[in-house]
Amino acid sequence: AYSGARVGEIAQLRAEDVMTVDGVHVLNITPEAGSVKTGQYRHVPLHPHLIEQGFLSVATAKKTGPLFYDPEAATRKTAKASKSLAEKVGQKIRDMVREAGIGPDQVEQPNHAWRHRFKTQARRWKLDTEAAHHMQGHATDSEGQAYGSWPVERLAEEIAKLPRYKVPGL
Repeated sequence: AYSGARVGEIAQLRAEDVMTVDGVHVLNITPEAGSVKTGQYRHVPLHPHLIEQGFLSVATAKKTGPLFYDPEAATRKTAKASKSLAEKVGQKIRDMVREAGIGPDQVEQPNHAWRHRFKTQARRWKLDTEAAHHMQGHATDSEGQAYGSWPVERLAEEIAKLPRYKVPGL
């Protein structure tokens, strides 16, 4: 919800994909970890609320490898299954969202709908449109907008505009 990334991109994150670039804590969304629709990496700054909740400590403690599943936990049956372990994590996230009391009136399709919600929140809180596109891995409106790169400190300023999520029971 804080990154605009696809659930699968988050589910496949590895400890080494949580890094500091130019003094900013970022997620490195990269094809090296698994499927990325554009096939290109991008840095998405961590929202301050995630840092306060200890996300960096989780990544640091893990040191290397997937953050949200244990690749050694795959059995022969799951190894042959059509869904990857990261996809199974995505399914579990969907179930947890519903269990947390976030219903269809708030988020219709609990996984993909977070990307739609991110874009709505970006508009509501006046995030730079190009920055929001970049963080979500969306194409730009023009070729000229695709030129250059986004400094992570500017992206961090934009992501910090998003309000904190309050989930009942957490």
